[in-house]
Amino acid sequence: GLAIEMGCDAEDIALTIHAHPTLHESVGLAAEVFEGSITDLPNPKAKKK
Repeated sequence: GLAIEMGCDAEDIALTIHAHPTLHESVGLAAEVFEGSITDLPNPKAKKK
């Protein structure tokens, strides 16, 4: 990709900004919240014991 075309090394890549969560992760997490299967956040739909 772009890093190869630019001749980047590992340090150059490490110094770039990496967004988190990505759009893909956000959509997946939203689906898990909707389904009640989220494990990354407190789950408001979880059954209390």
